Amino acid sequence: MPDVNRSPVQVSLKNVQRQVITDSVVLKFRNRRAQSLNQKFAVSLQGAPIPIPNVPAFPFGLAEVFIDPAIYRDKTIFVDVPAGAPGHIEETFFVDPDRVQPQFPDINASDRWSELRRILTGFPPGWNSLGDQQKAGLLNLYAKMQDQDVTGTQKVIQHLETIHDVRPARAHAFVTPQLLDLLDANHTAFHRVDGSLHEFPGEEWRLLASFKTFEGAGNLQVTVASNGAGKFMADIDLDDHQGIKHAFDVLEHKITNRDTHPYDIHEILIFFQDLDPGYQLLPAAMAREAVA
Repeated sequence: MPDVNRSPVQVSLKNVQRQVITDSVVLKFRNRRAQSLNQKFAVSLQGAPIPIPNVPAFPFGLAEVFIDPAIYRDKTIFVDVPAGAPGHIEETFFVDPDRVQPQFPDINASDRWSELRRILTGFPPGWNSLGDQQKAGLLNLYAKMQDQDVTGTQKVIQHLETIHDVRPARAHAFVTPQLLDLLDANHTAFHRVDGSLHEFPGEEWRLLASFKTFEGAGNLQVTVASNGAGKFMADIDLDDHQGIKHAFDVLEHKITNRDTHPYDIHEILIFFQDLDPGYQLLPAAMAREAVA
């Protein structure tokens, strides 16, 4: 259809830091009016927007666009390209957990990690025993607990005594006896929720209460239990499937019913709460080069 109006489309794909990504991207335009106008573009983004030339425009400008970056999650959007003016694609992307590797900080090299070192002191396996997803999950929790007030002058992290175990999506920790009452009294930051599905190691723990912050995504949940010896333990996690779904709906990503991946939480904390967990998610080759 040689007489079809055509316009350029400016493509600006951004990461959670609101920076244009550096990545190889395939864009497939499925024209909603005529299959003969379908197009496929392979582009290389190098940290700046780029134009795609000669895309069918009004009245043939409506297209379903499949965007498939190399290291970020794919998404599908609709674009209506005007005649006589550039169209625009400006989207934010989470990294794809299956296409990246984490680069972790040296937690012994900065005061930023002093509270993390403290709560790991009584954790015999130690930081170096943790796998990548465990480290990522713990750093996500640490960033949120360092930021989250439990009183006007105290953060949640200050009421952790020592880590008991670490899983990719949660951690168990021994906590101060005061934490339960402080969470219950802080109605501006926490509300009570059902904690019955949270399990504690061993059979001696009695569930007391569970509290969650109010964010739509990246919210902190602290579920507290006690035992006959007067010890208190908390099951601490970030977000649930509902919060992850909200975040993915906002960014128009697809989501499965698999467990929350700590790398998704990393992206959510940065994008929705401006909290940096302190580790990077890099393409596998870049991560290996950084370690070397």
